[in-house]
Amino acid sequence: MYPKIFRWNREMRLQRAVAEDLGYVKRCLVEKFESGQSPYEAEKIVWRGDRIEWLLAHGFGEWLLAELAAGRAVVPRWV
Repeated sequence: MYPKIFRWNREMRLQRAVAEDLGYVKRCLVEKFESGQSPYEAEKIVWRGDRIEWLLAHGFGEWLLAELAAGRAVVPRWV
C-alpha cells in the first residue's frame, strides 16, 4: 500500500543503531510483560494528558477526584 514507507522502514532497520535499539526494546518488553499482565496498570489507572482532558471535558472531574482519593488512580508528577 505504501511501498516507499515500507522500503524506508526496512532500510532503517538495517542501520546498526536502529537494530540495536530495537533489540533493546524487545528485550525490555519480554522482561516487563512476559507474565502477561501490565506492571504499570495492574491495580491503578494512570491518568495523563488527553485522558484527563477527556474526563474534564465530559464532566467527570468529581469522579476523577474520587478515584484519586480512593487510590485507584494515579496522575504522574513532573519533577
